[in-house]
Amino acid sequence: GAPRRMPSMAGYALEITGLLDTVGGLVIRHFGRLPKRGEAVELEGLKIQVLRADSRRVHTLVVERLPKPAVVEE
Repeated sequence: GAPRRMPSMAGYALEITGLLDTVGGLVIRHFGRLPKRGEAVELEGLKIQVLRADSRRVHTLVVERLPKPAVVEE
């Protein structure tokens, strides 16, 4: 499908492809399964950590912007 924009998260928007409508859906697609509490993924400069999930869905996530890597000039 055509790229779709996720809702803004922490001042950041992710470009995704497909029928994902939620950040939880993005995390599930990344893991290939429902993630467990405490699991995290780093995507597009963001850390997304699962705070609460059950056997059917992700309920609560924390999204943090990761610091940009320092540019070293020689």
